[in-house]
Amino acid sequence: MSTPRAPQLGWLLRTLRPGVVAASVLAIASAPALGQTSELALDTEETVQIGPGTATVATLTGAQNAFALLALDVDPGPTLLGGDLVPLGLTPALTLLPFGATNGAGVASWVLPIPADPSFVGAQFYFGGAVADIAAPGGLALSNGASLEVVDVPTTRGVELGGRALNAAPGFTPQVVFQTGQPISVAVDAFRQPYVAGKQVDVYLVEARSAAEWASSAVLVDASSDGPETFRPRTTRFSSNHIVIEPGALPGSTGEELGAAYDVVVDTNRNGLLDDGDLIDGLGDEVGLYIVPEIGAPGPYAVTSTLYNGPTQWLRSKVYWPSNIASLSNLPFVQISHGNGHNYQWYDHLGEHLASWGFVVSSHRNNTVPGVQSAATTIIDNLDHFFGSLAAISPALVGKVDNTRIGMIGHSRGGEGVSIAYHRLFVGTVTPANYDISGIKIVSAIAPTYFEGSSSTPDTIHDGSYHLWVGGADADVNGCTSSAAPAVMGHYGWALGERSMINVQGAGHGAFHDGGGSTVSSGPCLLSRTDVHSIMRPHALALFSHYLKDDPAAEEFLWREWTDLRPLGVTSSSCAVVTVVHTSNDASTSLIVDDFESQGSLFVASSGAAVDFTVGNVSEGELTDNDNFTQSIGSEPFNAFTHGRGGEPTNGAVFSFGGGASQYFRYEIPIGMRDVSAYDQIAFMLAQQSRDTNTVSLGDELRFSLRLIDGNGRGKTLGVDGYGDGIGQPYQRGGCGTGTGWASEFESFRLPLVDFLRDDTLIDLTDVQYITFLFGSANGSASGRVAIDQVEFTLR
Repeated sequence: MSTPRAPQLGWLLRTLRPGVVAASVLAIASAPALGQTSELALDTEETVQIGPGTATVATLTGAQNAFALLALDVDPGPTLLGGDLVPLGLTPALTLLPFGATNGAGVASWVLPIPADPSFVGAQFYFGGAVADIAAPGGLALSNGASLEVVDVPTTRGVELGGRALNAAPGFTPQVVFQTGQPISVAVDAFRQPYVAGKQVDVYLVEARSAAEWASSAVLVDASSDGPETFRPRTTRFSSNHIVIEPGALPGSTGEELGAAYDVVVDTNRNGLLDDGDLIDGLGDEVGLYIVPEIGAPGPYAVTSTLYNGPTQWLRSKVYWPSNIASLSNLPFVQISHGNGHNYQWYDHLGEHLASWGFVVSSHRNNTVPGVQSAATTIIDNLDHFFGSLAAISPALVGKVDNTRIGMIGHSRGGEGVSIAYHRLFVGTVTPANYDISGIKIVSAIAPTYFEGSSSTPDTIHDGSYHLWVGGADADVNGCTSSAAPAVMGHYGWALGERSMINVQGAGHGAFHDGGGSTVSSGPCLLSRTDVHSIMRPHALALFSHYLKDDPAAEEFLWREWTDLRPLGVTSSSCAVVTVVHTSNDASTSLIVDDFESQGSLFVASSGAAVDFTVGNVSEGELTDNDNFTQSIGSEPFNAFTHGRGGEPTNGAVFSFGGGASQYFRYEIPIGMRDVSAYDQIAFMLAQQSRDTNTVSLGDELRFSLRLIDGNGRGKTLGVDGYGDGIGQPYQRGGCGTGTGWASEFESFRLPLVDFLRDDTLIDLTDVQYITFLFGSANGSASGRVAIDQVEFTLR
């Protein structure tokens, strides 16, 4: 390897006082044995290879809020100092980077850019650091060594390649789930992989392989409909560096799993092998992308069903299963519980569909007339009876149904009943013989009543996973806030674990079953029962596949904008407007900046982040309208929000902007939370406030921008309109007070963090200081009123 001259290190160190290096080295040398008690990493590794014109981030971990230093040399040593070996040669080229300090999490970071100079190829740099620590010998905690090699063609690197083109910055975004017929694009970031800039490369879409399979065979076999594509990445803006590699002709999965798995490979030396210098989306055992077929269509299995007449009238059911169940094993189970005045034989659209995709389903008779408590008893009893009576229901089921993968779904009083049933199991008032609560992985409620929800001790599903279906045109459980029983969204507020919601504008209460008769609807642009079922089938399949099968292609259907991931085969009606929400509430997979459930101050987030704003009419509190919807805010800032009826953890903030001027709502992240480099996305929930004068005046999607700024003031702004639609317009239904517009509907937004790093942007994701939501004409819509909740960084 060539060794750069000492003066070349000036690209990292612009000015150093004479003697700083020598004095620091002498201080270390005179210290007693230090020991390696701090940790140094370059892009989370001890050894990295990067090309000219790129950058790496060095992180040094030790005591909190302490002085930190990072030294660079061209010789790895080690050298004996103070009784210990330090991982540097202490040559004349030794350089100290500008001094730093660890944050509240004990992390200091430096962005280390490599000049876009070919003469650096072959150079190797070695790093060592130390953190002040009064508990360490000599007061300094010495780090391990780390090394960086500047290479023309590095080893195979895992990067996000597959995705879709956008109509605005950053011009392209990574994507994991595609549907049959959707083009697949590939983008190469020539700033981060400069050795491919200007080179002709081949791009392959290959069937996904595990790490062991790649080790066994590195031969690239293209699976796309038209063979590998030839591509020459440009050195211009990232937004121009993408091509379509698959026009959408691949069929997707043909089995009961939702997606066919593929990896994307950029073959930089065009030798038809995955080897040094190549890029892969799907490195190791990860999968690059999935192609999903029409999941609203019947699955790969024929279906058998039977009417089971149990020993009592409340133990009757219709049971569905794959006809080839003899060749299958350990099938997940879904129980359907109907509502008042409904019939257990009215759910073929769910039972037949799920069974065709490898589930066993039972729709049982439900004792709803006395009320939701009796319904809950029937739900618990039927579930226990089912697993204890498989031979009586059908010998084909014996030994084939898994009682550790159970989903419960109820409609109307049955929808409230499933929550009450879970609550009883949770607190231990009932103990079934043939299953326990740990086997219930998801509770789903279709337009549930809310008779018990406003009590002082509501029956909730606690920290279990919960899913809610809302019909915007429901004329029974209508969501009007004049009384508690129809306040359907209140259930979502009481769910403390992972939770999801789908809101279908134009869907009536009776449209969710297939019993015929009225759809029990009120409002404009109504959907037929056929329309609603075309939405229910794919969404229910994705829901239960995610929770009961851990299907990796399923979850995106729960949170991606419906206009972006609208399932194939759903109704083409322009009245079909759907919004979805999904949050994990899981500290192991997300870093919550603000859930609005603590602190109680406009200026402090639940995480302790400082909040400031220039938007107007800001209020924070429970998202509850305590009377009928009204035309304007008046004295009730949460008008037309129905997410709580008193006591639920459903707080959020609302604010207004107008006149076209740029205004913002901003978080300053606490020092100990600023390292978000381990997360994939920034996620949040937003809604337009229904019937507010600004919302009525806008009468459209509300668009905005988001900006991230690091501790060095480097920032990047992305407009949400580049990704598709903005915040949806509320359903234009009248009644329940004056004006037009029904309940305010939250929806999920998730922006990949890598999108903030495009086009030479060197934001330091280990030190994100500000999250700024930008509004006004320069950033999207000129005016509006917005609600915000659940701001977090999350894994994909």
